[in-house]
Amino acid sequence: RVDVPLHLYLEEHAKRAAFTNESAQTDTFLDEPRPEPYIPMKTGLDAGTQVDTSMVFVYDRDVNPILDVLCGKTVEQALMEVRQEEQFRALRGKQQGLLENLRVEQDQVRMLEQKEKKVFEANQARLNEARQKKEEESEIQKKYVASECAVTLLDGLEDTVFNQLTETKEFQHPISRQINEDFLPWVFNNSRERLKQHEASEKTLRALLKRVTKRKKYVLFSMIDADNSGKKYKVGPIRLSPDTTIRELITWAQKNIKDGDMVTFYDRRSGDAFSPETNVFSIGTQFIGMKFRKKSKS
Repeated sequence: RVDVPLHLYLEEHAKRAAFTNESAQTDTFLDEPRPEPYIPMKTGLDAGTQVDTSMVFVYDRDVNPILDVLCGKTVEQALMEVRQEEQFRALRGKQQGLLENLRVEQDQVRMLEQKEKKVFEANQARLNEARQKKEEESEIQKKYVASECAVTLLDGLEDTVFNQLTETKEFQHPISRQINEDFLPWVFNNSRERLKQHEASEKTLRALLKRVTKRKKYVLFSMIDADNSGKKYKVGPIRLSPDTTIRELITWAQKNIKDGDMVTFYDRRSGDAFSPETNVFSIGTQFIGMKFRKKSKS
């Protein structure tokens, strides 16, 4: 089936209505009338009165007294103002005269004050000069009296003082004074410095010894017979610490050596025996030797 496009062939049949043209013209608009004035609504009651015609105000008759009063008052006020201005002018002139007199009087007072000030300053200067002169004379007199007293009292005192100082040995020989004041303080200061250096080095040495003894805590000593037999013995190891003394070594030897009854620690360099209070590490373990004496057989 094929769709046929009917809109290309169909026409609409419409009835046409009959019509005619008509026209009309209206008048122009009239002006709007003004609104009536607003009259508020009456309240209350209306009242009225009747006045006699003889009592009604007449301008030509009744204005003359008012004008007379107004003109009289105006003229009177003007005269008062003029008189007041004249009085003010006179007062200002009088004031200017009084001020001028006051200025003249102040100038005179100022001149008198300056004169009195100059006179007072001159008197004060003379008084100060007199006081200073009197003080100088008094000072000179005191110095003279003091010198006379000194001459009188100190006559022969110098020899006495020098003799007493010589007897008490207050006067020292220049060489001994130089030794006491210069040389000995220098020696003491240098000694203190050396002692400080020695203490510092000793502290450093002790610290190093502590480090060494932490790593190596035992030392082996060789012992030689005190009877010169030539036989050597080995003892040890002995536990050491930085504070170990010869006394502790002797105590340890007496406890651990069974063949000897007397133990002595000596310096290998000089052969001298050490003091029991001597520190081991202040000497050096390589310089410490040990001797003992055998027990006698009974």
